[in-house]
Amino acid sequence: MGKIETLATMPKTPVQQIMVGDKKYYVYNVSLGLDNYSQRKSPYLFTKNNFKINWASLCNVHMMGMGLIYSGVYNRFRLEIDSKYPEYPRLPDKLAKFIIESPESQAYYKKRFPPMFNEFDKGLKDAYGPNEIHNILSFMTNKFVDAGTVTYFSTNVGWKDLIYDLLYNCTPVGVSGNFSGLNHIVLAVGVAYSYLEDNTAPGANQVPDFFIIDDPFGKTYEYSKGLSGNDVWIPFEKCVADFKSLDNPNFKFAHRFIRAEHLGV
Repeated sequence: MGKIETLATMPKTPVQQIMVGDKKYYVYNVSLGLDNYSQRKSPYLFTKNNFKINWASLCNVHMMGMGLIYSGVYNRFRLEIDSKYPEYPRLPDKLAKFIIESPESQAYYKKRFPPMFNEFDKGLKDAYGPNEIHNILSFMTNKFVDAGTVTYFSTNVGWKDLIYDLLYNCTPVGVSGNFSGLNHIVLAVGVAYSYLEDNTAPGANQVPDFFIIDDPFGKTYEYSKGLSGNDVWIPFEKCVADFKSLDNPNFKFAHRFIRAEHLGV
């Protein structure tokens, strides 16, 4: 079981009391009132010889786009961002074009991952696009916003840090994993507890009952039904099993965000 250590102080993210059936949950959600982006609606298309990118492989930029919105970064730099690639009105499609096609991205890909870049550059069918590589996705998103570090990626983020971002930093967290056999990336936007100490905050080492995610592909684990992926509740133990880690279930891959007001620019 994953272990969580949180500070038993008042979270900055507002709490809601929500009834699910006859059970009450205390819910923290940094995306409250905001709907998720659907990658199925993306018009972006890139082809090179036998290599092809379309909506089906754009979960990454849709996750990142939602992260920029929920952390306040997009709103702060909206005029600058919206001026890029005006042929694509939606943020994730602008980001996709920049990460996949810009000379900066090509140069970074070639420098950091030469063998993989060569396959991409040749247009091999099974190559990886730069948007599919965590390091490049993070690095190029920062380049795209052009306001310093607004997001960063790590392979050893503990559960306590994921919870801290959601409750105390008021920021979402991008998490990759395997969901119904699909290698995929989603955005954790909140957590739900059936109990809070003194009805104020989670106790030290208290695990949430559920993580709440925004899934750009649809309702997690039920993709074939065409349902919305907004605010999907996933039991904590399912997250322990399915969120990606190297070799320790207590530390996960994560894309973390910095709130716009904390950027210092």
